Amino acid sequence: MIIVLKKEVTEQQIKHLLEKVHGLGLKTMISQGVERTI
Repeated sequence: MIIVLKKEVTEQQIKHLLEKVHGLGLKTMISQGVERTI
């Protein structure tokens, strides 16, 4: 699964999303670029 976030996403929103994904038993890998977080 790939989740592409908007440019203006906050660290708190990313943390919340990671908690939801981990709650589903999935692993996460974050790639933060200049304009997008994937």
